Amino acid sequence: MPATTYFWVNGTNCEPLFFVTTEANNSLLSTVENDIIPELNRLSKNDRVTLVFDREGWSPDRFFKWRKSGVDVLTYRKGKYKQWPKDCFIEVTSQVRGESVTYMLGERSIKINKKGWVREVRRLCDNGHQTSVISTRQDLSMEQVARRMFFRWNQENYFKYMREEYSLDHLVSRDVEQADVERMVPNPQKKQMTKECSKKLRQLNKKKEYYATKATNNDEKKCRTMRGFNISNYGLKTEIKRMEEEIESLKVQIKQLPDKIKIKEILNEDEIVRLETEKKRLTDAIKMTCYRAETEMIKIIEKTKCFARTIDEGRVFIKKVFQQPADIIPNQDDGRLDVRFHTMSTMRENKALKELCSIVNKENFSYPGTKLKLVFKAE
Repeated sequence: MPATTYFWVNGTNCEPLFFVTTEANNSLLSTVENDIIPELNRLSKNDRVTLVFDREGWSPDRFFKWRKSGVDVLTYRKGKYKQWPKDCFIEVTSQVRGESVTYMLGERSIKINKKGWVREVRRLCDNGHQTSVISTRQDLSMEQVARRMFFRWNQENYFKYMREEYSLDHLVSRDVEQADVERMVPNPQKKQMTKECSKKLRQLNKKKEYYATKATNNDEKKCRTMRGFNISNYGLKTEIKRMEEEIESLKVQIKQLPDKIKIKEILNEDEIVRLETEKKRLTDAIKMTCYRAETEMIKIIEKTKCFARTIDEGRVFIKKVFQQPADIIPNQDDGRLDVRFHTMSTMRENKALKELCSIVNKENFSYPGTKLKLVFKAE
């Protein structure tokens, strides 16, 4: 049963922006070009956007093509490169998650693969390693290039959090739906023949090793010539020649077979199914929206200054709020539905909850299906 791959696109602050569903193992570059860039252009109203990604998306040809269409890139340089002298680096201070950090940075313009000129910013690590970042943007400072590239790690934190707290990888449904019968899949016949060819090659190599060992250990008093050696080991050389011919014939047959064929040539149409995708897309969209709502609530909490490290403690507090017991008290005369939270474990948590309730109450939400105004209260 064919699987699917989800490509997630997060915004500058690593908040989830949208995701794209494709066939399993679909090319990152083709997905970026055919699905992600058009959607980014639509969201940005054709203003220039910058894609930040890992080495998997390395393709100088695409970089220059995308630049012409209004999309810049920021990525790690792939392949080997010479070290820069230490005097090429200067100390630069930046802000990461509200804390001051210091980088040793240097930059140059380089030509990659004879395709064109790009900007290279390197960070000199304490152990002497140089991390190279490539960008088609010229307007950013070295500090901004480095910070934006390294900030991408927060996307990994997002996935870790969503897997643990929202079961992002959870199988939502076992229902199946009809899959594309025209979908191209690896040719199973070619795969089997390639496997058989590899097996025969291993057998041939063992036979040759055996032949070479016998030739090396040949007693020249008994067999002074190779002709005499082959006579005394009758059939060994002939067997090797026969195996070589079989392998060459098999290679020719393999070469003539297509790499991929339509799946309908392998299976009956009623067997060509995949896991139903609509429920998965819907639940992931809801989870993404909930995460963004959490983030907005954390921004509210940050303004209260109840926590010294809101970035680290904010989501833990929000989780506690969602699980906090409360009394629901209908007040029909005043047209209210009071939600009175029980006292939390610390003074700062109670203060933050009270501020949160005050801000939410200003929105004048009504309980769904009624005209009762929701009023949240905290002690």
